[in-house]
Amino acid sequence: MKCFKCNAEIPDGSKFCMECGAKQEVLQKCPSCGTEGLPLEAKFCPNCGKELKQEPTVKQPVTPADVRDLFFPIQGITLGKTTKADAIRLRKVVDVNFDGDYAFQAKCEEICDGYMSQSGPKFVLKDKSYVANYMSFMSPKHDYPEEWTERLGLTPDSTRSEWTAFFRKNGFSVEETHHDSGFLRNTDIVDATSKDGRLHFNLLFLSSTNKLGQLTADYQ
Repeated sequence: MKCFKCNAEIPDGSKFCMECGAKQEVLQKCPSCGTEGLPLEAKFCPNCGKELKQEPTVKQPVTPADVRDLFFPIQGITLGKTTKADAIRLRKVVDVNFDGDYAFQAKCEEICDGYMSQSGPKFVLKDKSYVANYMSFMSPKHDYPEEWTERLGLTPDSTRSEWTAFFRKNGFSVEETHHDSGFLRNTDIVDATSKDGRLHFNLLFLSSTNKLGQLTADYQ
């Protein structure tokens, strides 16, 4: 199938485009005459007049081939896959950060009132590999990936127990720690590592609210 926005070839049944990150239209097919591409909200076929009752033809994959597919792409970016050249082609502003690594925001930058506005998780091309293998965000309400709400059912307001349950359900090993003093005072930390050890998440929750305050992820 082709992405309805950028016309790129993507796997049949994709909910998001792997090139531009656009959510795909969910269409249905008439079970009587076979007419395709009918809007999801259509109740009757405009070709034969039969009632449409079947499920949408685009369905969420039950088991991804790679656990990484659960979380990515985000706005077209996939950890361990997207290169610096890919990011530039997707119109991301790639620049050197304070650690000397190349980095860029997931969402395209916009000019607002004469100032550059950036939003979305930050991706880093660490170790001069020119492949995005690290991401982070610190303001979930503002930066939280829309794709995660759609694909995972997790939102910026999901609790620590909801996150840990999700990770364990998908084969991650999970370690939880609580901090009462120091820089991380009154916080709960969740470390989750995929079964193959390649994808690792570190999540910080504020103990007072039990809500996500910061997230980082890396893929080795």
